[in-house]
Amino acid sequence: MLDVAFNGTAGPLSASALAEHQGLETRKLEAVLQRLSRAGLLKSMRGPSGGYLLGGEKSGITVAMITRAVLGGDLPVPLEQSPSATMRKVVLPLVERFHQNMLTDMAGVSLADLCRLSRLAGLKSRCDGIVDFVI
Repeated sequence: MLDVAFNGTAGPLSASALAEHQGLETRKLEAVLQRLSRAGLLKSMRGPSGGYLLGGEKSGITVAMITRAVLGGDLPVPLEQSPSATMRKVVLPLVERFHQNMLTDMAGVSLADLCRLSRLAGLKSRCDGIVDFVI
């Protein structure tokens, strides 16, 4: 998502280009891209110059939204299904609390924030020199 936000202003980014930028196999990344598209966070453009664009404004897409779309809200094991009383009563409730706290913190960080941090870190974008504004 950050790659699309940071480099996608110039046009759609293909799954293979995104996979190459991230050092991933395209087929593994495609499943994640599909989840993000179904959640409306990415738009898929078909055709020879197709690829992925953001589904909304950078400032309106948070890390929590991305996390929920990719993970689908899954917990490691449903609490009631764990055979271990320690897992059901201590460990998994703690994991759930950490998970909810993490999502709350992530809700305060947008793709615009991450793009700004990328610039501060000295990263170059393929969109350098292109004006990106919202009215």
